[in-house]
Amino acid sequence: MLQVFWSDSSGVKQQIPSEEWKALLLDPKGLLWVDIENPTEDELDLLSDVYEFHPLSIEDCIFPNHRPKIDDYEEYLFVIFHSMAIKGDVYSQENLDILELNIYLGPNYIVTVHEDPIPVIRQVKTKCSMNNSLLCKGTDFLLHLIIDTVVDDETRIFDRIEDKLDEIEDEIIADKGGALEKINEFKGLLSKFRKVSGPQRDVIRMMMSHSFSFISTHQVIYFKDIHDHLISINENTTLMKEMIASMMESYYSMISKKLNDVMKILTVVTIIFLPLNLITGFYGMNLRYLPPETQWEYSNVFIILFMLLIAVTLVLFFRKKKWI
Repeated sequence: MLQVFWSDSSGVKQQIPSEEWKALLLDPKGLLWVDIENPTEDELDLLSDVYEFHPLSIEDCIFPNHRPKIDDYEEYLFVIFHSMAIKGDVYSQENLDILELNIYLGPNYIVTVHEDPIPVIRQVKTKCSMNNSLLCKGTDFLLHLIIDTVVDDETRIFDRIEDKLDEIEDEIIADKGGALEKINEFKGLLSKFRKVSGPQRDVIRMMMSHSFSFISTHQVIYFKDIHDHLISINENTTLMKEMIASMMESYYSMISKKLNDVMKILTVVTIIFLPLNLITGFYGMNLRYLPPETQWEYSNVFIILFMLLIAVTLVLFFRKKKWI
């Protein structure tokens, strides 16, 4: 699906036929933004026929799942960036979508190619439709706007993950079930998150440190702001992984304490019943001559009371020692 924006001194136009693109690209004062979603073969052919992009970069658009990177083809830049999206309210590795965004940046054009719908691109297109002046500030500004919106969205998702981890920590303290499964899910989620944010930070650093002809020195400071946000995300990811490790230690510590409490109770019960079993075993022996006290009329009552006395004495002893 194609969506086209053309901006020049006369204003902004949309949905311009592809036959007119080559003529528009000859106007150095205009800006042509072509967004291609789930490209067909005909739409991919436009990348080579109209823009004459390198076959390797087009191949990257056809076969996604690449690391974030930036390639300088002299006449244009080719950037691969990733956007993230959470499906629903359940935070897990399966529900975190990594959406690849391929961007071509030229002197007066920008082309975005992506296989899946990307909410961030939709947001930027809405902004440009409502505020036409955004398309009059140059291709490097539009590139910054797209990437900045991607990183802001990542920050929002990251903040929600942090809030969810705080909730899990409260569940561990409250001794609720299912905490370990949630901790493991978030551990994998953060690893997946970091695999994307780390290389993206390197891409932005290259935009700042290299003198690319299509990124003005005026825009470099804005990319530095994005770089700072990505550094913050990566540092917080490391801190949160340490936090998860600490939560797992706390969880296993609580499980161990529960097990120790159970073992302590079982040990106390065993010790209490040990002398009782000894007494009942001794007087329950099938012998011809039993001790004389067994011939007493109240011997059964006496033995029962004696056993109760032993049990009560042991319980009081354990409580005094604070073992129970």
